[in-house]
Amino acid sequence: MKRRKKDMLKEIFLRNGGLLLQQQMSSGDSINIGYLDPEYFQSSQLTEKCDVYSFGVVLVELLTGQKPITAFSDGGMCSLSTYFLSAMEENRLFEIVDHRVMIEGGKDQVKRFAELASGCLNLTGERGRK
Repeated sequence: MKRRKKDMLKEIFLRNGGLLLQQQMSSGDSINIGYLDPEYFQSSQLTEKCDVYSFGVVLVELLTGQKPITAFSDGGMCSLSTYFLSAMEENRLFEIVDHRVMIEGGKDQVKRFAELASGCLNLTGERGRK
């Protein structure tokens, strides 16, 4: 029986990403909390959804050129995912996209990429993650 690409990718991602995160947490290695799914803080359970969320953060990093936790000039800090989702809701996507990304890709490609990232990060309902 032929396996679906989605299932294969999920398996590879979990095998390489999820287990690494679990190892880091149990060994006391430092972890950038900007990659952790906010639901993890409530449940303390690492799930496939946590991996999808982390993947979404990586996508947003690529799109914006920013780090998972961003410091602002006024001294405040914000998670990149919150900043990104807010910009998406306010139709300000192209204001936060790294100019190098805009040079390489057209607006349609950038918008589709951003929608994929948003689906990974979405915290309501089905969260776009199964």
